[in-house]
Amino acid sequence: MKVLKFFGILLIASIVLGVVTCKDDKPDKPDFTADYPEAEKVAGKITIFAKFLVEPCYDVVLAGSYKLKEGTTDWIENPAELSKFVPAGKIGDKDWGAEGWWEVTIDVPASAAISEHSAILGAKPVQLEEDDFAAWAFQIGDESTVELKSGDVDIQPGYSGECNIYFLSNTTAAFIFKGWKNDPCNVVRHNYTFNVTVPAGTPDNADIYLVGDMNGWTVDATKLTKSGSNYTVTMSNVREGSAYKYVMNATWANEELAETGEEGCANSIDNRVTGSSATINDAVKNWRRITIDKCGDGTYPDVDAENGKITIFAKFETDLCGEIGLVGTNNGWSGDPDNLPRFEPAGVIDGKDWGADGWWQIIVDLEGTGFDYDGGGVLSAKPVQLTSDGKFSWDYQIGLYEEGDIELLAGGVDVLPTNPGECNILFRTNVTAVFIFKAWKNDPCTASVIPGGSGTFTVTITSEVEEGADIVFTGNFDEKAWGDSDRVMTLGGDGKYTWTGTYPDNFECKVIKRIADQGDAWASGSNQKFDGTNYSFEFSF
Repeated sequence: MKVLKFFGILLIASIVLGVVTCKDDKPDKPDFTADYPEAEKVAGKITIFAKFLVEPCYDVVLAGSYKLKEGTTDWIENPAELSKFVPAGKIGDKDWGAEGWWEVTIDVPASAAISEHSAILGAKPVQLEEDDFAAWAFQIGDESTVELKSGDVDIQPGYSGECNIYFLSNTTAAFIFKGWKNDPCNVVRHNYTFNVTVPAGTPDNADIYLVGDMNGWTVDATKLTKSGSNYTVTMSNVREGSAYKYVMNATWANEELAETGEEGCANSIDNRVTGSSATINDAVKNWRRITIDKCGDGTYPDVDAENGKITIFAKFETDLCGEIGLVGTNNGWSGDPDNLPRFEPAGVIDGKDWGADGWWQIIVDLEGTGFDYDGGGVLSAKPVQLTSDGKFSWDYQIGLYEEGDIELLAGGVDVLPTNPGECNILFRTNVTAVFIFKAWKNDPCTASVIPGGSGTFTVTITSEVEEGADIVFTGNFDEKAWGDSDRVMTLGGDGKYTWTGTYPDNFECKVIKRIADQGDAWASGSNQKFDGTNYSFEFSF
């Protein structure tokens, strides 16, 4: 009895003094004191809270990779199939809908994952038009108009006036959206008739196309009818303020150019824009390669874009000590040197040997690559220099566009940052792209090598891991792309994960949280670099 009394007194004293703590295995509760709504994370779902400072006048839906057109990676635009934002409900004692907050919760299928950005979902709010059509013209604005209040999210620039939101894990995210790319509340529409005169030297059998916002910038969507020496087309229900241009023969290689300059060449023109008049009279001054060369043509190699293929010309301003490969969606992001297409010296074009001038070339056949970037891209890739003995390492990829390491001379591409010190080149369509690469992330000609070997790696996960989830160890192993790793780690009694095996030179690693039928969640932050001695790493999701 004395012993029981002693422990009873000790327990009471411990509670009073705050010594006794109870472990709570449940997820963190929402912070009801925050100035934005929060909710508990739910496996396989993402909840988004949004406040729109420019009040929508039509419904807002969430377009994204969770709803794809059958057999493609194109995002569905039919609002009947998309999840709609609704006024946020009560959380705790607070009615967030009354304070202007909206919410949407979606199930995230494995097919929604975007490995490009280590994301389980790419998505963005889109405001409907009056006729309930989800038009990309009325999506949220660029990254400067998005304020992230909470969530495991990466916001990246997209096309002009746009941004892309990537969700890196099952999360609850809260945003304040400060504007739209265009506001459908103030849209004026017309039935426009476009009348176009063309320059002398335009072939009699030429086909002229209008390309712009009104047809998704598809080069062969809107063909003009020849009327005497002019061309014409009428388009219904076109938004005032729509941007457009003209091309000949459905190719940007024959885009319209400005008037001839002093150098005897012509520059690109700014986009034309529809105005208040329903009748538009335009005059094309020049066609590229038909009536004149574009300024800059002739200073770098160029060929006509070929359907189903991408041609890349590159000049590397640093010394090369190994071959140059192109890694990307063209080869499943595989670092296997035997599965890595190589750049070759450029050949003779229009009588000039461009290889002798330091230019390299590679042609990518897009058949079977299966890549689509937000409904507007066909390839994501980047050059990587192999070591002198033919080994692959992500350390030796190209440098950063924003630091001036990459100069784009021609081609319809986006260059977007990814991991720290890295970027990906996203090709929008079948193009010929021309680059000058001025630096590498690291130079294999001068870099020291941390040799590969075998060992046991230990990983501590500092965030929640759902029951039934596997932690998969991945890195720059040669035989597979990072996302295809099947190296499931072993959970020990100390709560840490281990993997034992062989690793390559200059080893970098990361972990993936894999849940059956829910897709992969990548650990946040940069890849971890093995220094040759420390086999322990920390990651979180």
